[in-house]
Amino acid sequence: MSDSNSFNWREFYIELGKLGPSMLRGTPDDLKDHLEFESKESDAFWSEGLYGTLDARWEDGAEAAVRATLEVWLWNVQSHLKEILGPWSLMPWDSWGVSEKKRAEYQGQVEQMTLEPDHEIILQLTAAAQFGLRSESSPSLILQVAIFPERNVEEGMVVRAVSIPWRLLVERLRKDWSQAYLITPRKWEELVATAFEQDGFDEVIVTPASGDRGRDVIAVKKGIGTIRVLGSVKAYKPGHLVKHDDVRALMGVLLGDNSASKGIVTTTSDFAPGIATDPIIAPLLPYRMELMNGTALRNWLVSLAAKKSNQ
Repeated sequence: MSDSNSFNWREFYIELGKLGPSMLRGTPDDLKDHLEFESKESDAFWSEGLYGTLDARWEDGAEAAVRATLEVWLWNVQSHLKEILGPWSLMPWDSWGVSEKKRAEYQGQVEQMTLEPDHEIILQLTAAAQFGLRSESSPSLILQVAIFPERNVEEGMVVRAVSIPWRLLVERLRKDWSQAYLITPRKWEELVATAFEQDGFDEVIVTPASGDRGRDVIAVKKGIGTIRVLGSVKAYKPGHLVKHDDVRALMGVLLGDNSASKGIVTTTSDFAPGIATDPIIAPLLPYRMELMNGTALRNWLVSLAAKKSNQ
């Protein structure tokens, strides 16, 4: 870690050793095992320049600093491989049946090696450097740093997303939605609330765990066309469907709140058959009420994370 405690060098370096080799392109096949072993088990690819680049570029933004550091790491990898392939190498190439011609061929391939940054790996390396998060960190642990409780208000807690870990979690969910079922219902309320914030809402509130008056999330977008959305979040596992009465309950809250513009029921699972055509519910869809199942929720989160990464 740097003297200013601005980044976590140890966690970054551990993650780089595990994940870096997967981003390399053009590595000679016979050297891949060696490269992966050295990356995880030794300091063969370490240099002062590696640490120094992360430190020097940190003020440009954590993600930019990580990308710059990866370029130094690539150079270190190439330098190491060229050294062990060179004439003064201590590696027993002859006993392994590798001729000088073959070594020269490998050296040419090493010169052409490139780094192809993977979006998720960049996020993971950045989260490791900035927050000490590892690739094996659980969704719940990521959420602990991905959501920031800003202040208390009368209706609950205003929350905001911390960009890097929030996007990392969404990337995990994009690749493996089963991780959604490892997140507690309360944390899902916070995650949905911050999704509204990422979608341009000015204030998002998570209501208290008890006494929420039928609302889990309140999202407000101010200005011309001000709207106030009431959200009900159902963190259910597959097969556990949201019932008609769950939707009607939020309808009752919506119709009893003169300041509310719309109600949205969100679930990690799905809705019971026939809800969308229920004669009581259907007239309010989609302008006063909206139903967001697990597939729609996943797509929404992924689109928001993609938009943020492109900004």
